[in-house]
Amino acid sequence: MRKVLALWTTFRSTSTAFENMMCKRGDFLVFHEPFSLSYYKSPERRNTNRYPDIEL
Repeated sequence: MRKVLALWTTFRSTSTAFENMMCKRGDFLVFHEPFSLSYYKSPERRNTNRYPDIEL
């Protein structure tokens, strides 16, 4: 069975550097903010300032 490694951090932390390092290893599948599109484009939010060309 494969292990799942998750990293949650505060805003403006070193998480981007950590993510870049894990991507460059080549043996990880990285999901960068997998729920951000749903957050910004959900019917309750409909923020058109961010991701204006993407439809959900």
